[in-house]
Amino acid sequence: MRDKHCFALINELNETEKALQAIFEKSINSNESEFLIPKIKNFLENCRSILEYVTQDIFETVIPEKKRNEKKLSKRPNVYFPYAAKKTDFDISVNRNLPGLDRVSKEYRMILNLQDFKRSDSQKFLTLMCRLTNANKHDMLSHTRKISDEKMQLGQSIYIGNPSNFNISFINSEIDGVNTGSLNINQGHVSGEVNPDILELIHFEKGHLVFSDLDKRVDSFLFYCKNEIIKFVEGFYSISKN
Repeated sequence: MRDKHCFALINELNETEKALQAIFEKSINSNESEFLIPKIKNFLENCRSILEYVTQDIFETVIPEKKRNEKKLSKRPNVYFPYAAKKTDFDISVNRNLPGLDRVSKEYRMILNLQDFKRSDSQKFLTLMCRLTNANKHDMLSHTRKISDEKMQLGQSIYIGNPSNFNISFINSEIDGVNTGSLNINQGHVSGEVNPDILELIHFEKGHLVFSDLDKRVDSFLFYCKNEIIKFVEGFYSISKN
């Protein structure tokens, strides 16, 4: 089983996420407007590799031996993670890569539930992630550009757009159950006799990066991909060892 290999790549993804966050912050604060970030390629490829590793384990441990042998002797012996934008194309991909996979098995359901056609628009990621991975690997790095969009977040519920235009005070108020003390926010700057614990709940953002041809936020998309893949990996190896 390749579980140790998958979790090693997950650890690498977590480290790359930290590095990307630093790169994104530096990019937002720079005078440039467009960026090529090679670590995005690395991040995408590791996400895709994890899916491929799990697929190999499914092929070796779940697919009936007769079907495995037929696949190995066929004109298309390679096994790849099945995905498609439509259910009919997905079933073709499953039959090609994981022949004999029982449609009522937990493994099939787990792969199915990652597919875009099974998800709401806000939860779709797989088709785009694979397309970006292929483009970064075989064509060119993803172009990203800066969107200047200042905002301040206080806890989980308070958002301030363009904080440089605001002057707000909190006197012994509570944000997410934490007392503010005497908190002043003047043009995005924090002052006053502030409860130190509240500072951990205050986040200021000058902007973010988007994929230039998609207008999709880079950090949110990449880290969502990672989190969904982690759930998939943990789910598969929990049932495979039972």
